[in-house]
Amino acid sequence: MAANNDVAQAKPVKLLRCTVFCRLLAPEDEDATPEEIAEEILYFYPSNTSTTDQLHFINTCEGLIDFSKTFNSDSPIETIHFGDSRVIVHEVEPETFFLLQVTAEVREEDSLMKKEKRRISNAF
Repeated sequence: MAANNDVAQAKPVKLLRCTVFCRLLAPEDEDATPEEIAEEILYFYPSNTSTTDQLHFINTCEGLIDFSKTFNSDSPIETIHFGDSRVIVHEVEPETFFLLQVTAEVREEDSLMKKEKRRISNAF
């Protein structure tokens, strides 16, 4: 059988980040240091990620979680789609979140959708 070049091969999903954080553990002091703010982080993978990068990722996701609640507070956000990755969001307990960021293959839509498609660059 001849190989069909029109069929794209699926790429394996790769784990980029995994974190568990509890907002209730975050300090209320606006002048808190990054180390004090990072006390809300219960787990972060990869462990060699700087505290600043960990907080940047978590704060971005927190902002999107809060923003989505303005539209429908009864239906929480489940995924965040970035240019080349996806973040799965799960609130395991009140104010305690599990975030899992994985790679995602960018799929091309039909030609009509391509013309109207806008891409947002991935900050991560």
